[in-house]
Amino acid sequence: MLSASVIGFRKLTLNKKRKMGLMFLRWMFGVVLLVACQPTSLVAQEAMVLPDEVRKEMNFLVGDWTFTAKENGKSTSGFYSTRWASGGTCLTMTFRSDTHNSTGLSSWDPVTNEIVENWTGPSTGRLELRYQIKSDSEWEGTSTLSGIDGKVLKGKIRVEKNGPNSFRYTESTGDKTWDIENKRMVRSPGTTNQHVKELDAFVGNWERPGEDGAKILWTINWSPGMNFLNNQMLNVGADGDLDWSLNGTIGWDSGIQKITNWCVTDSGKQVKFVWTKIDDTTWEAVNESGQNTWKFTPMGDKLRFVTGGNEVFYERN
Repeated sequence: MLSASVIGFRKLTLNKKRKMGLMFLRWMFGVVLLVACQPTSLVAQEAMVLPDEVRKEMNFLVGDWTFTAKENGKSTSGFYSTRWASGGTCLTMTFRSDTHNSTGLSSWDPVTNEIVENWTGPSTGRLELRYQIKSDSEWEGTSTLSGIDGKVLKGKIRVEKNGPNSFRYTESTGDKTWDIENKRMVRSPGTTNQHVKELDAFVGNWERPGEDGAKILWTINWSPGMNFLNNQMLNVGADGDLDWSLNGTIGWDSGIQKITNWCVTDSGKQVKFVWTKIDDTTWEAVNESGQNTWKFTPMGDKLRFVTGGNEVFYERN
């Protein structure tokens, strides 16, 4: 038989355990309630959605453009190209002339209500453009140039649309000026280059793993006349920074009777790769020296890539 003192001690111990259990449950409920009531969920973030007006304005720039310009009073010309990036919330852009090879990213700043473009190139440095939409035909804003000489210059910018296929860009940043007339390259029906058309399976946004947690992004799109494939390759590090980029145009070289990818690196170096179809589905790209080769095989939503005996796969985004 248990003594009354032992029974009393056990009852006291059981009551303490029950109280501690209730306290623990209340604490857990408080933690769950605190997490659930956070304004920004710890479980999932809301995807960014562009306002309809902003998307419409940004979409105006999508396409391929030729331009004639005055840079500091000197005449020049070149090509300007814009595409929606994967996810459809920002634009990737390229600007090429005899003296410039710049790459840009355009996005929406919901805090300042501005379209923000960040450009970088080996001949200029880093340029930030901030636009406010004044009307359906006019943007105005400011520019900040961080030059390769270490100087920071501020200025003003303006975009004036002249119909659906033309716009004028003017900029005055420090002592530097631009006056650019842009004309959209409108596709003409039935002008597809039959040689390059064989590469239609490559069109799309592709991604594969790189080294040390990096990823390789390869975007390939038809030019308006479908005579060329414009392509851009980006190496994005594990930290999200852009390590290097390559901008190219794939077309038919009548001189050598081969499909060729003419490219410019982010450092301004020009390189080219000759493409040859080696079987029904596989293409081989060779650099100018002939020492390096890359084999590509489109497989629907995958792109098989072989180089140096290593095989990896791009996935379509």
